[in-house]
Amino acid sequence: MRVIVKYSKTNEAIYVSHLDVQRSMQRTLRRSGLPVKYTLGFHPHIALTFALPLSVAVESFGEYMEFSLIDYVSPEIIKAKINAVIAPGFYAESCGYISNEYHSLMSSVAMCEWVVKIKGIPQKELADEVKRIKDSTELLVEKRTKKGFRDVEIRKGIYDISLTADAADTVHMRLAAGGKENISPKMVLAAMGIEQKDARITRKDIYFEREGKHYPLLSMCNKPNF
Repeated sequence: MRVIVKYSKTNEAIYVSHLDVQRSMQRTLRRSGLPVKYTLGFHPHIALTFALPLSVAVESFGEYMEFSLIDYVSPEIIKAKINAVIAPGFYAESCGYISNEYHSLMSSVAMCEWVVKIKGIPQKELADEVKRIKDSTELLVEKRTKKGFRDVEIRKGIYDISLTADAADTVHMRLAAGGKENISPKMVLAAMGIEQKDARITRKDIYFEREGKHYPLLSMCNKPNF
């Protein structure tokens, strides 16, 4: 039985690398007492996957991991058992069972929702930059690759960008993510002429796409009305 858990990564946990997150969650599930499914072979381990790596020093309220149970346990108990032993800075927000009609979490990712709090930029200047990004038809930014630096076009991967209604220094972004195209807030900030050190980035959620619409990964547990 496939289980997905939506968890947050805040406070001191934002400095934990993705590799160490994987190790920490393996320990958490072993200590939880849940009837988790292990791989076969000489060195069995918990079959655990994640939706999308998160950069170090970025907080999130929308991270996802998937594992399987060999016996049914209610989602409420799964969440409670995980939170009883999870490392500081992590918290299981919600969880549920998903059917095999869905592919793996990582291959399902299509979009991420971000909130970026920017300091040291006058309100009007920030509003003008957001409008310029929104009105543009093409945005080129420099991206580092294995073969060096090259310019990439990111505008088509910016599904939405706006100032939040209750905070003039905070930008809300919905950006393409996953294997086909992956646009980071850092790339959008570069297009706005803003350095990452002047911004506090938070991932709010991760989405999959179905028939042209985006849904939070957690909604796989309660199939949307497609």
